[in-house]
Amino acid sequence: YALIENITKERLQYQICKLLLVGMDWQRKGVDKAVAITTRLNELGLKSEITIIGCQPPKNTVLPNFVKNIKFIDTSVDTGLNTMFNYYGQSHFFLMPTLAETFGHVFCEANAFGLPCISHKTGGVPSVITNEINGHLFEIGENIDNWCEYIIKIFNDKTAYKELCLTSFNEYQTRLNWDNGCKIVIDKLKKSM
Repeated sequence: YALIENITKERLQYQICKLLLVGMDWQRKGVDKAVAITTRLNELGLKSEITIIGCQPPKNTVLPNFVKNIKFIDTSVDTGLNTMFNYYGQSHFFLMPTLAETFGHVFCEANAFGLPCISHKTGGVPSVITNEINGHLFEIGENIDNWCEYIIKIFNDKTAYKELCLTSFNEYQTRLNWDNGCKIVIDKLKKSM
């Protein structure tokens, strides 16, 4: 926990709310909504920026200056892996309002850095994200002001934010990693024999 506590302490020093989205499919991952949420946060007075990694906007899309769009980071090389680690470590929230997802490994990766996740309550996402434990889920079609209200509330409450980061990391350590996932499958298979 010491590393996550240090990462969280650093995040708490930032005056800008840093959001992160990692995915390949602009439309399905809900990137337009993520940009709209970031825009609205700025309108509501919370200076915010979002980094989008891995997907490109539709042609002729003009992105606001608080959107950083990165085509692809090759994590098979050390420099790419370190770059990705830095984005996860320096962000406040992982925001991916996906429209369809069977599970969402990327949420587990975010939680490995104590990064709370915010998404839609769809598909397998609720099997990864538990409200107020490792993030928050919203219904598809829910007003973006509700998303913004949640982000602003948690971002401005340093104690609540720190606790959410620690419980997010705890979810990764106790449930959302390969070792525990494999153990659960093996135990279920043994019980069914």
